[in-house]
Amino acid sequence: MSETPPTPRFNDPRLIVLIGAVAVVVLALWLATIGTGAPDGAIAGLIQSFLLGASLTAPWLIGAAGLGRLLAGLWRTDTDAEPDLLLQTTAGAMVCLFLAHLMGMMGLFSGGIGRTMAWLPCVTGTAILLHQWRGRRPMMDLHAAWFLPVASPVIAMLVTAACIAPGFIWSSEARQFDTLAYHLQLPKEWLASGTIQSLQHNVYSHLPSYMEAGYTQLAAMSLGAEPRPAAGAAAGVYAAQLLHLCFAILAALHVRRVIDAIVGNSLAGVIGGCSLLAAGWVTVAATCAYNEMVVLAGFAAAIGVARRNDLSSVQRGLLVALLTAGAVAAKPTALYMVAFPSVALLVAWSPSRTLTDLARLLIPGAFVAMIFLAPWLIRNAMATGNPVFPAATDLFGSGHWMPEQVARWRGAHSPDGTIADRLHLLVTERGMGHHQWFLFFPLVGVGAIVALLWRRTRAVAGMLVAALAFEVAARLLLEHQQSRFLLPLAVPGAVLIGLGISRLLQGQGDGVWRRRFAYVPLLLLVFPSISNFLEQNWIRFPDRPPAGGPSEALIAGARALNGSISDFAGERPLESMDPISGFNATLGDGDLLYLVGESRALYFTVPVSYHSTWDSALMGEAIEASDGTLDGAIRWLAAQGVTHLLVNSAELERLRSDGWYDPRVTQDVIPTTPADRAILCLDITRPDRPSILPFSQLPTLPPSRSP
Repeated sequence: MSETPPTPRFNDPRLIVLIGAVAVVVLALWLATIGTGAPDGAIAGLIQSFLLGASLTAPWLIGAAGLGRLLAGLWRTDTDAEPDLLLQTTAGAMVCLFLAHLMGMMGLFSGGIGRTMAWLPCVTGTAILLHQWRGRRPMMDLHAAWFLPVASPVIAMLVTAACIAPGFIWSSEARQFDTLAYHLQLPKEWLASGTIQSLQHNVYSHLPSYMEAGYTQLAAMSLGAEPRPAAGAAAGVYAAQLLHLCFAILAALHVRRVIDAIVGNSLAGVIGGCSLLAAGWVTVAATCAYNEMVVLAGFAAAIGVARRNDLSSVQRGLLVALLTAGAVAAKPTALYMVAFPSVALLVAWSPSRTLTDLARLLIPGAFVAMIFLAPWLIRNAMATGNPVFPAATDLFGSGHWMPEQVARWRGAHSPDGTIADRLHLLVTERGMGHHQWFLFFPLVGVGAIVALLWRRTRAVAGMLVAALAFEVAARLLLEHQQSRFLLPLAVPGAVLIGLGISRLLQGQGDGVWRRRFAYVPLLLLVFPSISNFLEQNWIRFPDRPPAGGPSEALIAGARALNGSISDFAGERPLESMDPISGFNATLGDGDLLYLVGESRALYFTVPVSYHSTWDSALMGEAIEASDGTLDGAIRWLAAQGVTHLLVNSAELERLRSDGWYDPRVTQDVIPTTPADRAILCLDITRPDRPSILPFSQLPTLPPSRSP
């Protein structure tokens, strides 16, 4: 018998959802006011950011749901059945990412028709969805409706965080270093160049980047699609973060469905799905313009499909292939963290495992996956000769990279130490022991033990534990040890938490108290996650009270993206400007700024030359081509058209000490500067007499390591 969260007074799903939506709004507005910023300004920033982003994210998702209807034959068993909007939206979103990448490769997001073409999938999908629901009254599952009220504290925090511009939040992620360096920087460059392409100065452009292609589409959809944040990409930035958050919510809803399908317990499903959202690392990554939430959504949906016995082998195989290919196209490590475990579960839960059935199960899906990934493989092969560059360089070649670059990349992206060393790291801050996982993995362990001991869930729990073990083994053998990369484990982990809670609800005794106690695991995740969000957005000073909080971050982020930092910088003396504001205010179209030891170029609105730490450094070429001194390198750079330099010597020193930077840029040529001049700005328009620009050392370019 299904346990139901609501009391008898709440039996209208629309009312329940309305209550949840109101709770999200109220809590988000309250969270926005916390901090030293003006509450009214913070609330205005939150509302403006959300409306800007949602104006693009909502049409994108609605269009995805509509296009997903074209795939309904893969899961429909009864033509009169109610549409499966959740699976339809998730599968349609994967197709939309594929289309965004393909259309971007063809240059359809550029020129006069760029905005029209970017909107085309959204408009088409919306028309299909309206036709699908014509004459229907949408039905809402009463049990599923309780997901929103239960998850409202977490969703409110996630929405607030997603409405803060990148660079102003999450010190544990170096204030979104990856977002500023490539997740949103690549779309900015692709829009400027007119096509999605592999770039020699940014190795991350050689990854599949289907999610980044989606971000490119969102920016192209905005009314100002120029590749400069101050001129219209603001909507695209917020839309990107909200879209990534929506994939996290899709993943949580699929987890809820999986649990409910296994044990028929709606409360356990709701709490399990909410546990996924409340896991610390999920709350951090989901609110950044990253790609991991696509991986989680694809994995959760694939597990649900793999368990369905009402579909044919071909249907299940094709669906799992589409969902996991979407995960791999977002993040290649999903091949062994998601695709392999999903296929193993698909086979294990297949009603028949004869050779013929396995062929029907796997072969059509393999073709779908290859077709889905083909545009990336072709793009990479054309750019480097290696379809999976920068991987498999021994087999397919290293393209434009020198052997030294290949060695640096491998050294940084390979497992650390012996197996014993890696197992030790797994339980430290570089693994499950990271403070942002909080109690998630201990709760997974408890849930797994309870589910394994319960006869009803023993078999499925055993399969999920095996999937977790495979993921851990793959990570230990194939991947460098970083705590965030354990995120795919959160999907089967949340399902196991839900199964454990379901067993609790089946016990003897007062049902009311059992239901209340079932929320304890969720509370143990929710409160630390919200506390973590509030704690990370403060700047500590030794001689004055701390400043910051969500309110300051919302206000500062809005100013950075709407252009006021650069547009009004001319009214301030240079000494009061940070480097980004100063260069944006003083450089013209004929100038060229070169970043040394720095790759976060998103907020610069002037011509910039940069490179990732793995790619060949222009400064290294200058040193090699000149007399090997800094003066000689500056003269060589000036001859190439560079007029200004920004040297982040603190970051440069860190990268050099880790062996991650071009070895030609040595300490002898560019020495480490004092801490108060960690960022050095030079005007080299007169290369024989370069001058230091007096920009302040404000933390607009945040440190790459957590404080």
